Amino acid sequence: LAANGDNQTEDAITLAGATATVLYSSVAGLTVDPSAAINCSSSYNLTVRNSILLKRWGSGEALAGCGSAPVAGSYNDSIDNATGLSWFDGWASDLHLLAAGVTTFTDVAVWQSGDPPTDIDGNPRPTTDGAPDVCGADEGP
Repeated sequence: LAANGDNQTEDAITLAGATATVLYSSVAGLTVDPSAAINCSSSYNLTVRNSILLKRWGSGEALAGCGSAPVAGSYNDSIDNATGLSWFDGWASDLHLLAAGVTTFTDVAVWQSGDPPTDIDGNPRPTTDGAPDVCGADEGP
């Protein structure tokens, strides 16, 4: 999921007065500060597991204003355009992983019972509790 907007400061997800579980997802904010992957405001309940959360430029967190939200087995960072182009097939509109992305995100996630058995393309994930996995929506090539 990549943010899309005219002013280039859009967050991919704004969570206010809502509950969200982000599981095996790849989420990127837009290109100009203060865009974030997920921006939390009042009355939110957020859990993130086995996901890639990216702020596509500038300083700050990819997960903004979400203070005490539990985040596990996930990659949460701000990256530059060159890094995004090396990790993803169509940075930032297509978040399918390239080989360098697979290397970066391998063994970040930990598969648990009830997690999806496949990635976004139907490629198998490990299906044993506690097995290391690639975080994000795509297992890669």
